[in-house]
Amino acid sequence: EDPRYAIVDHVFDPVTDTHALIASSDDRVIVSFRGTVSGTNARTDLDLALRPYPFASCVEPVASDHPYARASAEKVPKVHAGFVKAYWSVSHVIERLVEPLLFDSSTGGQRRQKRTLFTTGHSLGGGLAVVCAFEFAANLASITGQRTPAVQCTTFGCPRIGSWSFSQRFRAIVPAARRFVVASDLIPRTPIRFFKAPYSGYFHCGLELLLDLDGNLIVGPNVVENVVVGGGLRGPIKRMHYLSRYCLALLVWCRRRHGAAWDPPVWNRPIGMMLTMARSDIRKRDAYIVDGLKELLRREGVVYGDRRSISTQTKSSGVGDGGGTASDMSWLSADRAAKLLVELRSSNLTPEMISELGELVRAQALHEGDCLSLSTGANGHILRDGA
Repeated sequence: EDPRYAIVDHVFDPVTDTHALIASSDDRVIVSFRGTVSGTNARTDLDLALRPYPFASCVEPVASDHPYARASAEKVPKVHAGFVKAYWSVSHVIERLVEPLLFDSSTGGQRRQKRTLFTTGHSLGGGLAVVCAFEFAANLASITGQRTPAVQCTTFGCPRIGSWSFSQRFRAIVPAARRFVVASDLIPRTPIRFFKAPYSGYFHCGLELLLDLDGNLIVGPNVVENVVVGGGLRGPIKRMHYLSRYCLALLVWCRRRHGAAWDPPVWNRPIGMMLTMARSDIRKRDAYIVDGLKELLRREGVVYGDRRSISTQTKSSGVGDGGGTASDMSWLSADRAAKLLVELRSSNLTPEMISELGELVRAQALHEGDCLSLSTGANGHILRDGA
């Protein structure tokens, strides 16, 4: 844990299963909302009605030169009904805990904000963070007299929040809003927009920061960049929404951009999630690589047989420039190959051949179930087949 921060409280509502963690330091207060975990959270996500949100009418939208955009921004703002209900279930507790931390202890005259408020969350938590940031910013503006109070919002994999009118009012009162999106993530593309008319349906709040797992980051990507980097041609992928993908994408970008100059502190739980995800991806990619190697060996004339025909795998194949013949083709599991390596150290094999056999065994140990073909051919080299 970062010693600069102290946990203020964990806020929880059992009816909506909404969770928020509040932490503070000398210069900021952080409100972090949990994403979708339970069936109750899923029902909140699926409460997709655009609910009128008159509270937002107290904020003037960002000015626009386009007449239709300006007219749409002046309409009654609307917000995702499930997000508003979930946030309101814990808002009174959050306000009671956060407001004393934001202001100095002096009384009389205009109250002065001494700490910046940061709201954040992943998935559903991102939607709650947007509503929280807007309500605090609007209230702080009326208390302090500032047009844009010190409120910032950062979301990860956040879905669309509300109508065009709300998004423009949010942009006016919380200009320091950023939303991270990992390429091919499905959730930021929901709720689906049906283009019945311009500026209708759901819209995002905040500036998009597009990440991928190769360490690329694009600020405010256009349509072409979203297609090329964002996986538009491949379509959305559900697993790219996992929090582990976001942690990994951020760490890869930090390493690629800053090298060893800055290592962001990441808690143990995200690290464990990333390791689990990495092992799963490695297994999948290993299988793809092994299949490619098998096909390459077949094209070079090396015979490969799988476990279903192990008993019949005594074969010969032409090797070397002199057209020699490989003999005593043995099909072995990784365990048997490892034992054979120990026995062969006392035989007439050359050190180069023993080293090559060791490399084969180490490679094969990563792919259980594949078969390794070993032979001392006429050219004096070990033939390998399978992995």
